[in-house]
Amino acid sequence: MSEKTKKWSDEAVATLNSIVGDTSPVTVELVELAATTLGFTTRSIASKLRKLEREVASMAKEKVSAFSEARQKEEKLRYYAKNN
Repeated sequence: MSEKTKKWSDEAVATLNSIVGDTSPVTVELVELAATTLGFTTRSIASKLRKLEREVASMAKEKVSAFSEARQKEEKLRYYAKNN
């Protein structure tokens, strides 16, 4: 049987803790910064923080849509015009 590779090294956890500091709850911006710095997904970062018993802001509630409000309205109008 092969040995399972450990995703979260002690060094990665230390880097994560240094990025988020004492912030509570940990903001979406800090989660994204940690993900970029460590090369993990934001979901993985948020999950690890929760396992470390840190409070993490809801990614779904705070994440801004990739489309602007005007772009969303434009897409809805385009969909409506095409399908009616």
